[in-house]
Amino acid sequence: MSKKAVSKKVYLAIALVVILVVSIAAVVYVTQQHSTPKPVVNVSSGLQVGDTFTYNITGVSYLYSSDANPDSEYPGFEGLNNTAYTVTITGVNGTIVSYSTNMILTNGTSSPSTGFVNISSGNPTGDAGFWAIYPTNLNLGDLVNPGNPDGPMVSNFGNQTYSDSSRGVDYFSISQNFTNINDPTGNTQQQRIDNVVFDQSTGMLTSLEDIQEFNNPEMTLDITWQLTATSVWTI
Repeated sequence: MSKKAVSKKVYLAIALVVILVVSIAAVVYVTQQHSTPKPVVNVSSGLQVGDTFTYNITGVSYLYSSDANPDSEYPGFEGLNNTAYTVTITGVNGTIVSYSTNMILTNGTSSPSTGFVNISSGNPTGDAGFWAIYPTNLNLGDLVNPGNPDGPMVSNFGNQTYSDSSRGVDYFSISQNFTNINDPTGNTQQQRIDNVVFDQSTGMLTSLEDIQEFNNPEMTLDITWQLTATSVWTI
């Protein structure tokens, strides 16, 4: 991808629809990724009702052509200034974790929502669409969603140091290629790479980098989520 006339813009807080819900991209782009079945392990949640997690979201766009516009792929990318995104756990019933969310903009506007996710399949339901909750105490090579044999596996693990503790974390990455179904030639494509880190004990997201590269028009969107506060431990 040539990088002529690179224009870099930083936007604080990208809408959840821009960042987390892979199915939004799939509306226009058809995935080209194939995978093979992997082993299944038991599923349990490490979350409790009342647990809260707050994230800071940032986005950077690199525009390589004069007609490149982030809003053309993700409406609202340029317009939002989201300073905080809070997830509050409202229920844990087997593999189903329910939650409420609140997105607070710099102008004070808040956007509350609700939803739940099946941590076995990884499928979210509800208006919020937040899916980044995983089973507790997974091991290297385990499926991050054990009920989805085509999903990614834990690729690495380590420890993350906080102000008063050190906690185990797991890592995985997803790489997908999409073709725009509105282009009959199949030449309009997107590559998407998600690098995810989550807490081993709770299964909750601690950081996410979502890199999306488009070839027509040429641009790259680099979106990150970073945990900034939680009721479970001190950041």
